Formats: sequence, C-alpha cells, structure tokens
Amino acid sequence: PRAPDPEVRLPRSLLLPLSLALSLLAYGLILCTDWTSYYHIGPAWHPVAADTAIVLAAFSCFEVVRTETAVPLRAVAAAVGFPLTLVALLMLVFPFSKLLHAPGVFFSPTRNQADDSRERRHVPPVRLEAVPR
Repeated sequence: PRAPDPEVRLPRSLLLPLSLALSLLAYGLILCTDWTSYYHIGPAWHPVAADTAIVLAAFSCFEVVRTETAVPLRAVAAAVGFPLTLVALLMLVFPFSKLLHAPGVFFSPTRNQADDSRERRHVPPVRLEAVPR
C-alpha cells in the first residue's frame, strides 16, 4: 500500500505577506484593468489569470482568518477576502446566466411577425366599420 502524502503547509511567516500580495494583485486587476471582463479584447489568458488571482487571494484571506490569533488581522483579512469571494462567485455564475438567457431569442414575439408593414396596412377588426369606403 502507498503511504499517504504529507500535508503541504505554508510557513506562517509567509502567509500574511502572500495574502497581502495576492489581495493587492486581485484588487488591482479588478479595479485598474479590463482583464476580469468577459468582453476583454486581448489574450485569452488575461481573464484566466485574473480569476486565478482573485480565487487565490480569497482563499489566502480566509486562511489568515482561520489561523491568525490577532483579532485585528483577522478582521482585516475577512474584510478583504469577503468581497473577493463574492466577485469569484459572480464570475462563476455569470457565464451560465448569460447562456440560460440565450434561448429566449427563440421565444421572442417579434420573431414570427411579418416584416411587410410598409407594403400592407393593418386595420384592426374593430375599426373596419369606422373606415370610410
């Protein structure tokens, strides 16, 4: 039988600087670039890199919240990590919500209407009596 893999742990001295660096990178990509936009015109790896940075920053913030003993550091990490988590969830849901709205085009009422409004005048049936001949 194979021995279980040893647990990989990040040294505590690196956790806070890594969390800070990832959070700054994630917020910088969100606020100062268009890399997080699904309509980004540029290399395809830009949104993937931005999404990865956001998810890693959120996880590192929650790891600080979980392991840190100083309450102010935990509060700051939670305040930074919670919005990043919401952004990551929105990025996860957004493409699917757009795809679910696409079939609505086929149920559009104007899709089956004739496009001959200039060639043929439509008179409602109630008005037929009122139209002079």
